[in-house]
Amino acid sequence: MGETSHSFIPRADKGLLDSSNGMRPGVGPNLRRVLANLPSQGLSWAILGGAVSVLSTALAAALVAFGLSGAAGEGGTRKAFPAFLAALAAASLAAAVYDPLRLVTALPALASALALVLLADETGITASRACVLVLVSAAAALGSSAAVAASQGTSVTAPMEAYAASIVAATGGSQSLALREEVGHALFLVRTYWPLAYLASGGLLAASSKLGRDAWLRGRGLRPRRTPLANFDAPLWVLPAFVVGLALSVAASRLTGLPAGIGLAGRNLLAAARVVLFLQGCAVAVGLLKRRDAGVATQAVAVLVAAWLELSFVIVSAVGAVDLVANFRGLPRRRTSVG
Repeated sequence: MGETSHSFIPRADKGLLDSSNGMRPGVGPNLRRVLANLPSQGLSWAILGGAVSVLSTALAAALVAFGLSGAAGEGGTRKAFPAFLAALAAASLAAAVYDPLRLVTALPALASALALVLLADETGITASRACVLVLVSAAAALGSSAAVAASQGTSVTAPMEAYAASIVAATGGSQSLALREEVGHALFLVRTYWPLAYLASGGLLAASSKLGRDAWLRGRGLRPRRTPLANFDAPLWVLPAFVVGLALSVAASRLTGLPAGIGLAGRNLLAAARVVLFLQGCAVAVGLLKRRDAGVATQAVAVLVAAWLELSFVIVSAVGAVDLVANFRGLPRRRTSVG
């Protein structure tokens, strides 16, 4: 590989072309060669991500995160902001051609990518910051939906109500008491836990952004950190969030005259915190099994059993909550990286 044919590659990246470079663990020679020939500036990738954001938010989050990581890596975190503005401008132009409302729906992907670059460091992103990233992405997705709904003269809950109405219309003529009870239960779940759909959307955007950053790290010859489930350690603030959600849920069910939003917020906060605590409880079980040299199949079965116990008796999340204080695995309480 001559200097002339790859003159656009910075000197710091020339080692990417050398398959014998010991500084490049975890990246094969072929992948290394391909990544080395990509434009070194992150700006072009951020612009490309902004342009495709009107078509696919998940792909856009990955591309913009790749571009912003490159910009931040070349000139510090401050350089990520001009690249973000360039991505936003590209999204605006694409939306103007395709559909102006698509700009609003594209913003969560751009926000998730920027948040990841700001929260991550060279060693990865901690569990606490990963939770923050998901929350930021979910809030951006919810805000985007609310803005689109407001522009159309509806509300963010209108699609949920339409779905509930379709269920009622489809089963309204049934004489089966059991079916009517099942439908009533389904309607309760839809009307109560619809905010969790935005949390799932935020998780997808966060994961896509992380894929983009991981690709950039591999291009630099670095191996993205992977923390196994056995070492997962949730942020301590999940515990008070769980307690607050439980208190609001109980208050909404026992006290009359409270705004409906209190019960809605409490149940969703409780459910979200319970998911994190469930992962914490699974980490305790898997960690103890690994210490006894249990195989991967045994660990997988343990996770399945833990899921059944959680759904039936809420045991695993309780173990996870206690572990946040008791530290059954003896982990250092510097929160471990999740990638």
